[in-house]
Amino acid sequence: MVNQIQNVLDQNSYSRLLPTIEKNNLPIVIVGNGPSVSRINYKRLPKEFLTFRINNFFLEDKYYLGKNVDLCYASMPIDNSIYTLLGTITNHEYKFNSNFFFTRERVTGRFPDQSLFPRIEIEKLLSLDIKMSSYMAEIFHYQQKHITSGILSLLASIVMGFKKIYLIGLDFYSDTDRRYAYKLGENYKKSLTKEDLVVGYSETLHSRDIDLKGLDIALSYPDVQIESICDDAFVNQFVDLAESNNKSPMKASKKTGEWTNDLLIAPNLQTEPQNLITKLSLQKEVKYIKKSLFVKLVWGLIVQPLIIIPFMLTKKLVLNLVNFMKKKD
Repeated sequence: MVNQIQNVLDQNSYSRLLPTIEKNNLPIVIVGNGPSVSRINYKRLPKEFLTFRINNFFLEDKYYLGKNVDLCYASMPIDNSIYTLLGTITNHEYKFNSNFFFTRERVTGRFPDQSLFPRIEIEKLLSLDIKMSSYMAEIFHYQQKHITSGILSLLASIVMGFKKIYLIGLDFYSDTDRRYAYKLGENYKKSLTKEDLVVGYSETLHSRDIDLKGLDIALSYPDVQIESICDDAFVNQFVDLAESNNKSPMKASKKTGEWTNDLLIAPNLQTEPQNLITKLSLQKEVKYIKKSLFVKLVWGLIVQPLIIIPFMLTKKLVLNLVNFMKKKD
């Protein structure tokens, strides 16, 4: 699949991604935002690895996996979220080792211009694998639901050729006390729906069955090893625990001084809709409404006549004109 990536990306995007692909001999850690991030067993972590961070990871109260960010998936088209993410780079809170972001094709229009926010749509990578593309079609198109960012990041890592993958923070919303590894600031709360403020899945867009199906696909590649680095994570029911071999493990480090603990308010922007979930839910309702009997009646009784009658009148006028010209001749 790695050799085919160039075929689905433009040259500029491929050039940005290539340095990461060339490091796929290293282990990569997919870091979701579930509470297990704060329970990493660092002895299970290799000494050298890449990190794949997701969405608002920068709100963590400690550097649980250091400051390095080798890949970042930003799938929330919330202006304040992207504005804050960019601020963590310019303020040196994190060190980004790649010069692009992964995003979702469906939401990429909400981001700044490509030249200001270089990005690669993650669907393009996953389209190279028939199992992954079929999975996306089933969920995105037919079920009209979404796959969580952690699962998409895991699948993308496989396409990029990584063979040793560690999971942390992909908790499938199993924690009964907390939804995220970090505290939610007031600005962040305002961008979420009520479903996102409580534990468990937001059934409007996601489901555990959908994500477990994605994990099952990831586990189906015999040359890819996927392991957990948390002793008591929910995902341990499906993947093995990594061996505890690191004799001099790293440790989480506290953030000091001023650090970002809430979304910043992007200046000079109009107040945006509550969030993507609300927008997509409305879009889904619109689709149902379009199929309703009421709309069909309105279309049949009002809209179609408004289209057909002028057409028929025009046609009759043209025929009369043609007949008149014939008689004149």
